[in-house]
Amino acid sequence: MHHLSDDDAKQVIRLASNQLKSGGRLITLDGCREADRSSIEEFFYRIDRGSHVRPSQQLMTLFPSPPKLNIHQKWLRVPYRYAVCCWKK
Repeated sequence: MHHLSDDDAKQVIRLASNQLKSGGRLITLDGCREADRSSIEEFFYRIDRGSHVRPSQQLMTLFPSPPKLNIHQKWLRVPYRYAVCCWKK
């Protein structure tokens, strides 16, 4: 989703939702720009090829209903947070 504008991301989620059976899940993985980030962490978000790295609260608004969201901070050797969103139809 961090490569798409809000409108485009919502459209992709809507299209994916239409393909899911009842109870199906859509899982996304994106950078997550939280308020307490360091300047070094912000640098990595700025150089990310996706120009729409969002805070977790904004990321959740892209879905028709709030997804289950987990933030992971130690997957890389550099300061960078990932949000894993799991939305169930």
